[in-house]
Amino acid sequence: MLGPTRRTHSLAVKAAVVATAILLPFGCTQEEVTKPGAGPCIHEYREPALTIDKITNSVDGSRIERVSIRQLEINGVEIPSLHHLADSALGMSLAGDTLICTPPCGFGNVTGEYKFVMSADEFVPATILSQAEYSIFEGG
Repeated sequence: MLGPTRRTHSLAVKAAVVATAILLPFGCTQEEVTKPGAGPCIHEYREPALTIDKITNSVDGSRIERVSIRQLEINGVEIPSLHHLADSALGMSLAGDTLICTPPCGFGNVTGEYKFVMSADEFVPATILSQAEYSIFEGG
């Protein structure tokens, strides 16, 4: 069996070193994600991807002070457990497998299509479909 010649092996090593040297400057710095530098990208989520400012009664316009959110899908993928969302959520708590929202509230760090069932005392549950995105996005 023939192996690579010393010269071929040497060229492969040089190519790997050159590729690494080229790619290093395109990492992210810790100080600012938008400036190129060496190192990993640091993601800061300064707001939830989906924010609910207020919830109103469609009949009389009165505010609804507390709702339950369950059966969440993000970009078509069912989220079986909402426990991890409650930790980084704004104005939300967890009761069993249900997120409790007291507006203003928000959750999630993935942009895209959010689908969930929202319910409140004395109201018929409704399926909500919303496009979530950040109001401020810096980086790449």
